[in-house]
Amino acid sequence: MTKWMDAIGQTIFYIVLYFGVNFLAPLIINLIGQENTIINQIVVASILFSLIVIIINRNKLTKKGWFTKFSKKELIKTIEICLASVILVNLFLVYIFPNFINAYMPESIKQSFDSINNSNQFGVLLTVGLLAPFAEEILFRGAIYNLIKDKFNKYAGMIISAILFAVIHMNIYQGSYALVIGLFMGIIILKTGSLWLPIIFHIVYNTLSGLYGSLNPRLMELLVTKTYILPIIGVLLLVDSLRFFLSKGVKR
Repeated sequence: MTKWMDAIGQTIFYIVLYFGVNFLAPLIINLIGQENTIINQIVVASILFSLIVIIINRNKLTKKGWFTKFSKKELIKTIEICLASVILVNLFLVYIFPNFINAYMPESIKQSFDSINNSNQFGVLLTVGLLAPFAEEILFRGAIYNLIKDKFNKYAGMIISAILFAVIHMNIYQGSYALVIGLFMGIIILKTGSLWLPIIFHIVYNTLSGLYGSLNPRLMELLVTKTYILPIIGVLLLVDSLRFFLSKGVKR
């Protein structure tokens, strides 16, 4: 019981810290005299949160800790499962359930997306493509996964971190696919022991998802719903990469 209470308490601490830093970001931006845009908020919040969590867990960042080495094959299979996720998530949310976003995404989050999309493209790439994924992986597959793993076991860490990753998006639309890719990233760290690979997965996923939406709609319709080329590629990549990771022993 004590272990559960301790794990719950520390998990709540990290979640509150995450939201607290995001809440304080506009105040910090105003203090340093910068323009209070959503891009600047993400930059400040992501960097500050990542630094705080890394400092708190500095004794765990050793060769046998969070940032361990990974093999070339593990990197390739991580990219494979990431590409499959981008293809299949967009297949479901854009082509199979096109009205899902309107039904289940709050208007405030849509407005935030619009603000990001209308921002400088380099800023979007830096924040949504790099800094935000890094900070989120430091939280979920870094702090929370390792906390639950150390208190109980790696499987509990994988599942709980994925669920919280979905919940923290605070809407069913993003949460639906965040749960799935959270489980994929959990499998990767469970089987490899390296936080670098979920970070790479998340960065590549966010970047490619942004690029996916800017591709020619007619070309995408041809590749997705007319010839089924992309869905077939996505399924093949998913099966191949999952077979690789699931066949590996759990990393000690």
